[in-house]
Order: sequence, then C-alpha cells, then structure tokens
Amino acid sequence: MSFTVEGRALHRIHIVGGPGSGKSTLARRLGPSLGAPIYDLDKIAFEGLAFAERPLEARLADVRRIAGEPGWVTEGIFLGWTDDLLRAADAIIWLDHIGWYCASWRIIRRFSSWGIEEARRQPGARKVTRFRDYARNLRQLVDVLVSSRSYYRAPATAAPTRGRRESRSATQQHLQPYWAKVMHCRSPFEIETIAAGMAAKAPRVLDLGGEQAS
Repeated sequence: MSFTVEGRALHRIHIVGGPGSGKSTLARRLGPSLGAPIYDLDKIAFEGLAFAERPLEARLADVRRIAGEPGWVTEGIFLGWTDDLLRAADAIIWLDHIGWYCASWRIIRRFSSWGIEEARRQPGARKVTRFRDYARNLRQLVDVLVSSRSYYRAPATAAPTRGRRESRSATQQHLQPYWAKVMHCRSPFEIETIAAGMAAKAPRVLDLGGEQAS
C-alpha cells in the first residue's frame, strides 16, 4: 500500500475486513474528516434483536441508494450484495492486519461492553434479572465467534459456512477487479497513516496502487 498525493479525490470510502478488525472505529474517524455520513452495513444486513437477515431486495435497494449519494463512508464484512458500493467507491480500505486470536478477544470485549451498557439502562431489579436477554446475547456471541473463526481460518477452497460466503480468502478474490483503488492495510501503522492523513485536512488525493494480496 502506498500513500502519496496522486490526483484522486476521495468522497466515497468503503471499509471492508473481518470481524473485530476495527472497521467501525476507522469509519468513525474518517466520516468527520470527509464531512460524510457513516453507514454501518450490519444495520442494512440484519434487523431485530435476533439479527434476522433482511430480504436481499431490501438490502440491494439500500445499497443502491447509498452508492448514489455524493459522499459517504460505509463499513462491513459483506460481499456480493454490496458490489454497488465497491463500484462507486473512490477508495476501498481492506483491514487485513489481525488474526483470529486478536479478533476473538476484541469481539468478546465489545460484547461485554454492550452488555454492561444495556444493563445500566435498565431500571431497578431488571439490571440483574433479564435472563432471557442474557441467554440471547450469549448465543449471539457464540455465533459471531464461530463465524469469525471461519472468516480468518477458512482456506481458499472452503465452502461457505452457515450460508455465509465471507472469509479472508473470499474477500481477497472479490476485491481483485477493484484493486486499483484498494488500500490493503496489513498493519496498525498503515491504518493510522490513512486516518491521520485525512484528519490533517490535506488535499484528499491519494495514490491507491499497491501490491496484490498474497
């Protein structure tokens, strides 16, 4: 990945990467720097407390609407139904700098933080008696950990797990047609360089060329 001025204006940024890789954190930094709205694709992919998958047509319609806007920062793990964003993006940032063990720790810490915040909002005894909610959250955590392990460890020839096609190898293959505008971040330093550069209010132009993923 190179980060040099090269005459490409950045108004629409798509961030992709595995669970726990820091997509949401980076999006929250880049959005204000670009003066652009931030879209968490989890909220387009799922609905309700059980995180039921939304119909494909509904997801595609939302993605087409976002892709047509003049500026945005989108973030998510998803492949396939997000292709309109890949085509419209001025830059695609692939966060590919952590492995399964680091990701699993981040996921557990995030779920714990959510649980504590949710409990604090409850009145009186409900802070400690919401057993059904706790059971639901625990099931969701286990599901996320299982799918996350598959993302980071699935070989290139592996079949989709539980109907999900996302994995590191699948992401690498899916991004190849867009590689001229992919920023493949393999270290925290590269991510910080991107975030700091945009926050500096320098001209938003960038050479996105880089080596092919291995």
